[in-house]
Formats: sequence, structure tokens, C-alpha cells
Amino acid sequence: MRKFLLLFVLTSCSATFPTYETRFAGNSITVPVSNFDNSSFNIVRDDAAPYDIILVKESPLAYYSLLLKCSFDEKPLEPNASGALCARCVVQSITLMER
Repeated sequence: MRKFLLLFVLTSCSATFPTYETRFAGNSITVPVSNFDNSSFNIVRDDAAPYDIILVKESPLAYYSLLLKCSFDEKPLEPNASGALCARCVVQSITLMER
């Protein structure tokens, strides 16, 4: 029961980021600079890909990206206001701490 409640709280508290839907082609993607007019973050999504990418504008000429994939459990990460987390790993950590 606690696991379900925790997942609900985590997903309901997550921030909403602008999402740009595209098709990944090889090793590059094109995202319009205008997508960053109101936010320095964009989720880049291809429905055929297993993971989203978060694209971050650091400065007008500097951008970096992060594959939203849990390195421990290979599950998709959920971005939130303070970073990105894997709900499954968080539940496992809390379950272990309760024992």
C-alpha cells in the first residue's frame, strides 16, 4: 500500500516541462531555439524511443542533454523541479530503509 501512495505523490509533485515531439534520426536531433523562449528545459520525445531526452539551455550558445534512463534499473526517469528520479529505485530505497 505504501508503494502505491509514494508513487502517486512523486508523480503528482513533478514539474511540467515543455515537450517537443520529433523523430530521432541517427545521432542528432533538431529542436527549434524558440522552444527555449519561456523555459531553459525541454523534454525531447520520440514515441518510438524507449527514453526521452531532457535538453537544457545553459546559455545562448551552450546546450546539454541527458538521456532520461535510470543507470541502475534501466527504467525511464521522471524529471521534476529538483532533478530526475526513477520511481522504482525510490520505492526500493524507502522499502529498504523501513526494514
